[in-house]
Amino acid sequence: MNKLLLSMLFLAFLTASCSHKVTTSITKRQTSLSPTAKVMIINLDESVPDGAILLGKVKLGDSGFSMKCTWYEAIAKAKIEARMAGGNIVKITKHKRPNGFTSACHRVWIDIYNLESLEGDEEEDSEYRLMPKLVAGIDYPKARIGLKGGWSNRVGKAPQGSSTAYKNYIRELKSGGHYGADFHYFLSPVYGVGGVYSSYFSKAGIENFTIDLADGSSFIGDIEEDVTLNYIGASAVARYPFGKNAFYLNFSLGYLGYQNKQLFSIGQQELSLKLKGATMGTQFGAGVDFGLTKSLALGLQFNYLAGILQTYTISDGQNSETIKLKEGEYENIGRIDLSIGLKYYFGVPK
Repeated sequence: MNKLLLSMLFLAFLTASCSHKVTTSITKRQTSLSPTAKVMIINLDESVPDGAILLGKVKLGDSGFSMKCTWYEAIAKAKIEARMAGGNIVKITKHKRPNGFTSACHRVWIDIYNLESLEGDEEEDSEYRLMPKLVAGIDYPKARIGLKGGWSNRVGKAPQGSSTAYKNYIRELKSGGHYGADFHYFLSPVYGVGGVYSSYFSKAGIENFTIDLADGSSFIGDIEEDVTLNYIGASAVARYPFGKNAFYLNFSLGYLGYQNKQLFSIGQQELSLKLKGATMGTQFGAGVDFGLTKSLALGLQFNYLAGILQTYTISDGQNSETIKLKEGEYENIGRIDLSIGLKYYFGVPK
């Protein structure tokens, strides 16, 4: 329960919304202006009009978890800070674009001035039409879909006291492959939410193995197992671009299904069994998307999927029984995935 609570809190933390971190140094504050008062924006290469009085300085930075920090939101926030200080001119003195691992925000340094001759209300297409401009002027991809595949290895161990031959068999059975897909919608330059799916598969067999039966008797025969693990879950990602590429961290909670088709061969007799179960899965991972074009990337990814099976159903095709494992007998169906795949980005800015 504690792990589930922590996981939910972590997911909520990832998807929380936070704007620019504001640092102000106002040395000559005046009466605040109305929310609709006109504010002039002066760019880096432009000069402040004669007669303007400097009121102070403001830095719009990155808190480390900022989501609403596009260029347009920075300008809107700068105007709000200017009006609060009684200023009607914002002079941009420094601007840092989203840059690699340091920040995915537009960071802006401004000076706030007041000029008495500048009066009137904000023009209709300035402050109150920022939102449609945000949609049209987004400076990050809005969504990503990916297909992947690769090598997997389950992390569970063979029972203590197992023979060397059986340990080798389990090692072979744990090693397999996987394929999957994911989709994420980005709420900001950094954070996105969506869903993931993956399917793991492995198959192995061992010959001349001693099979112990429930009645205490034993036989020598062959075993073949065909294991499938299917995972589907809700996911949150953090994206850190660098150049044409991007580094990703991901976290997911979801359903992890287990199926094991077993075939026992003893002489001329065969017995087929199917084991099925399910549990909650938790996935953590990291990866890098290497940009091939503006919309297409080659993705390399590492994921760790955790899951503990406590109950399962065993069936021979006619009868079935639910087995509840005791503590210490739980089956670890977690695994490590190493993937390669293609990622396609939607809504890429021109």
